[in-house]
Amino acid sequence: MPTLDVPTADVPHNAFYSKYKSGWWDLNSVMRPLIQLNQLDLEYIKGVLFEKDIIKGYEGFQFRDKLRILDVGCGGGHLTESLARAGADVCGIDVNSDAIESAKDHLLLDPCLKNVIYQWDSIENHCVKNAEQYDIVIANNVLHHVKNHDVFVKSCVKAVKPGGLIFFSSFSKTFESWLRIIVVGQTITRTFPYDTFHWDKFVNDLDVEKMLQEAGCKTEGSRGIYYDIFSAYWRWNNNTNTMYMMHATKPTL
Repeated sequence: MPTLDVPTADVPHNAFYSKYKSGWWDLNSVMRPLIQLNQLDLEYIKGVLFEKDIIKGYEGFQFRDKLRILDVGCGGGHLTESLARAGADVCGIDVNSDAIESAKDHLLLDPCLKNVIYQWDSIENHCVKNAEQYDIVIANNVLHHVKNHDVFVKSCVKAVKPGGLIFFSSFSKTFESWLRIIVVGQTITRTFPYDTFHWDKFVNDLDVEKMLQEAGCKTEGSRGIYYDIFSAYWRWNNNTNTMYMMHATKPTL
């Protein structure tokens, strides 16, 4: 797998996902938890967009205006395609070239879906060429895979327009997340393949909120998520001790 020179990317660990490049859309593969999590995260995104009257409808939601969305760390394109089907122009970027190839291959299954562009790129590079070009920037389940959270967050902020929205989801760096995700999920039950997650890269939502504030953005809300090992499904939680989804707004000039 070719690599990019990205200061925030853990390149050796990123190659881990190339082993599963054929299973990005397969619910019977090790990607099942990620596919389910993306579905849950999409519910949060739709809820925010509906409250702000950016979309109409909910189940079969549609954007009221033709917005530009950047899906950072798009993987195989789960969120990318869902947002494009709702009428947005979506660009999906990822530092893993195999993930981008998988996303492109899946896109071919729907010839009518022409408002998607996939690029093998990093947010640090992309935001330089596309500063303030997007109405919405989403980095879903990505922060816990990067080495420098602050640089990553600020790069996402740079890409969004004034008045635009930014969404992040990640694992909290707590004892509970270590126990649930690393010990139980990754070591005991092997729900997640060994070495999928590194606890030292997890980051708390309050720390991300501080990074956003330093970048001039205001966090507007967050919600906790946890993995229920008995039902084998992700569920909303009353706290963010394991995982969270959050959103912020970049102020207008």
